[in-house]
Amino acid sequence: MKSSVHLLFVALLANFAVAGQTLKGLVVVQNQKNTPAAPFTVRALDGGATDAVVLTPDGAFTLFFDKKAPGYPVRLDIIKEDFEVVNKKSLRLVLPENPEEQQALKIYICRKGAWQRNADSLFQINYTQIEEKQNKRLAALDARCRSTQMTLETYSRELDDLRRQLALMIEEAGRLSLLFATANLDDESPRFQRAAGYFAKGQIDSVLIALPEEDLLRDLEFARQQIREGRMLQQVGAENLSIAQQALDSVSILGNLLSTLQYTLTLDSLPLRVSGTVLDDATGQPLPGARVVAGSWQGLTDEYGAFETMIVVPASFRKAKITADAEGYKPETRNYTKNNARRLKFYLRQHE
Repeated sequence: MKSSVHLLFVALLANFAVAGQTLKGLVVVQNQKNTPAAPFTVRALDGGATDAVVLTPDGAFTLFFDKKAPGYPVRLDIIKEDFEVVNKKSLRLVLPENPEEQQALKIYICRKGAWQRNADSLFQINYTQIEEKQNKRLAALDARCRSTQMTLETYSRELDDLRRQLALMIEEAGRLSLLFATANLDDESPRFQRAAGYFAKGQIDSVLIALPEEDLLRDLEFARQQIREGRMLQQVGAENLSIAQQALDSVSILGNLLSTLQYTLTLDSLPLRVSGTVLDDATGQPLPGARVVAGSWQGLTDEYGAFETMIVVPASFRKAKITADAEGYKPETRNYTKNNARRLKFYLRQHE
């Protein structure tokens, strides 16, 4: 008899422990100085609690779970016409062990699609700036090549580097767009707010200085999920986002990019464009199919008697020889320098 009473007492204690679990929270409008979002309705999708219709000015709610134990996972839904939850991951949680010590759950909402439009706008602003900077870097690289300060191999390597850097910076712009568009700036540090301001102006480089690494990496999983679902930034793609996940250090990524762009390589050789025409000495008419030899390169003139090639010469280059010949004509050899390598003319005389 005593044993039965004891078991009944334990069961009653268990029921009492399970009963009366509460969950407190607050719903505000994103980036509106923590303006309460009331009126709205809070619903527990997994059941176990009665919907809470919140009309109070402070936007606070309390859900009462009469059959759920502490640690039990729950999913919430916030219902307000024409609004959606921004920090959706906050809607999945577990019931607190001690409701009295629980810090109120904070959920922020916005007009439907507003944060997505903001993310798209932020991305486009920064994409435009990145593209402009990329075009300047490409123009500078081409200018260096034209001024004969690098080898063809170096030019190709640096061009590939610029393309990789562009892909990384576009990916970074996409991830930061999601980070700032889904944040509630009212709750963020002044440093984070400054970084968001820089990014809104297209100053992505300044963001990396203002924003700590832990903030740069925040919400990465949410960003990946949004892109995977195709909800925004289709032009970036989930495959680009994975670069940041593998790197795990956004500050280093962009820092390395900037260092690569700023450094100057000392070269011991350079490319030189050589071009000209081969003509008949007697008539002045072009000689198509004439053979031209410059160092290890040789080629044939086109239908207009013209030729053009790029050769690699030492940085100390002063002059070299180039030869042109054609069937039935005497070959002619000339010297060329960096200054006249694009103005060469050969006048071949026919054999007597």
